[in-house]
Amino acid sequence: MPKAASTTFDTKAEKQAKKAVPAAKVKAKVTGKLTDKVAVTQKKAEKSQKAKPASFAEKTASIKTKSVVAIKQTELQSTTVKATTTVIDTAQIAKLLDFDRKMRKKWLLPNSDNVILGTDEVGRGCLAGPVVAAAVILPELTRRSPLAKALALLDDSKKLSPKVRADLAATLRENCVYAIGQASVEEIDKINILNASLLAMSRAIAQIIVPESSAILIDGNQRIKDLTINQILVVGGDGLSASIAAASVIAKVYRDEMMAKLHDDFPHYAWNSNKGYGSKSHCHAIIEKGLSPFHRQTFCSRILNEQLLIKIPE
Repeated sequence: MPKAASTTFDTKAEKQAKKAVPAAKVKAKVTGKLTDKVAVTQKKAEKSQKAKPASFAEKTASIKTKSVVAIKQTELQSTTVKATTTVIDTAQIAKLLDFDRKMRKKWLLPNSDNVILGTDEVGRGCLAGPVVAAAVILPELTRRSPLAKALALLDDSKKLSPKVRADLAATLRENCVYAIGQASVEEIDKINILNASLLAMSRAIAQIIVPESSAILIDGNQRIKDLTINQILVVGGDGLSASIAAASVIAKVYRDEMMAKLHDDFPHYAWNSNKGYGSKSHCHAIIEKGLSPFHRQTFCSRILNEQLLIKIPE
């Protein structure tokens, strides 16, 4: 009888061991499939990259390229985003992604390599510093994907706190294709802020090579000259489109960091806090210290003229 009891115990242990082995094999099999899919996707991206047409305009040497190499991305390539067990409200990002999905369905041919880009600018109303634009291609996402959850707070950059913007920008730079363009203060004074903003957008777009049948979502109601791809004007687009909102966030963080660095050389203007906008302290510093090489003459002349009129006796 003791021998029979021992035999029964050994049989249960063997059964448990047998159950553990298939689970490990299944996990290895799934991991292998994901690796194979990622490899196939990367090969397709490399093949399509070789067949891309030339850029839409000559690149400007003074613009710092921030592009990522691959253009065609899938959710499998976004697995670097860490999943979280915290309940996240994805209603906002779902709304933005749904808009882009509708635009993709309306403007792009099915089963093609064409993509949707989003572009937006920041710094139009500043007294100092360049106007900066970004162009972004997001991978196609589902609402519940890890990347969508990481971008749950994506919105118009003006509505977000600096901390949220910085976190979103870091995630976007790691998981999307993007480029940054800018127009200098000299260009702003020469061709006006509207044309300078469109020029900055054009410079950002020119750094990303895409098929000519692609489409670009532009925040605002102004078309960009000399673009051969479809232009879709979206008023208030940074609150409607995921691609435009992403461009807004990336451009905003980039420009804010630039103005913070310029603050080190011109601390009296407090650009580390006002980012070049016309705050009261900034205007007072202009009156007391005059203009720097990074101030927009056409924007600041009104402030100086008003101060001059105050000082002129009747």
